[in-house]
Amino acid sequence: MLMTEVCVYQSEYADQCCGQRGVHRSRTVRLPRIWNTQGMNKRAFVYMPVTLMLIFHAAFALAVSPDWSAITRAWDEYCETPDAESAAVLLDALPRRDLQIEERPDASTTSRLYWGLACLAPRLIEGDERATLIGFRLFFFADAAYAEDLATLLGNVSSRHPALFLRLLQEERPKHLPSLDINVVVTMFDSDLTLNELRTERNNRLAAIASVEQPDLIETRDESLKLLEEYEL
Repeated sequence: MLMTEVCVYQSEYADQCCGQRGVHRSRTVRLPRIWNTQGMNKRAFVYMPVTLMLIFHAAFALAVSPDWSAITRAWDEYCETPDAESAAVLLDALPRRDLQIEERPDASTTSRLYWGLACLAPRLIEGDERATLIGFRLFFFADAAYAEDLATLLGNVSSRHPALFLRLLQEERPKHLPSLDINVVVTMFDSDLTLNELRTERNNRLAAIASVEQPDLIETRDESLKLLEEYEL
């Protein structure tokens, strides 16, 4: 493979050329020729280690086990003051991948987060994007009754804010495999509904989702419609 030499250096004189007086030259590394250094500002290489560090930090954040104490504190703060800042803190604390059994919250923490759905529900109905994203992120560890109630709340968003629902479903779904089942979210209804109410709600979801025309959401829209049409009342 064709190689080219690149000088990697660190100095308060980073805007000067490597090898110039006053600049500490640490080492020379050989990079593949596909790294075209012709015409590049040499100080760009100063920032390469920083960029790599940020990439590794992001990967580590995805792999690290969740801090449930921090999550419950952020959850309480969000419920008390559901603004953009508290939502951002909560979203940053919540896991962004499916969890192993040993990483999941204990019964006490799960119960605390479960009852917190009461403060999330009205914001989902309002079509709050951050609240809806929080709802999808909770699927990383929600199960049993928690998952069912969460799916019901998110399903209700589809009949009121279909474009938001489809967009976040499409964005979050690949991250949640296999925990986020589109069939569950789209066809989960309140168990207290009568048959007539259930039929009305399904028809409302069908009409709302069918109204979405954004080209990038068509595939998810059509898949959702098919699931609703096949849903047995």
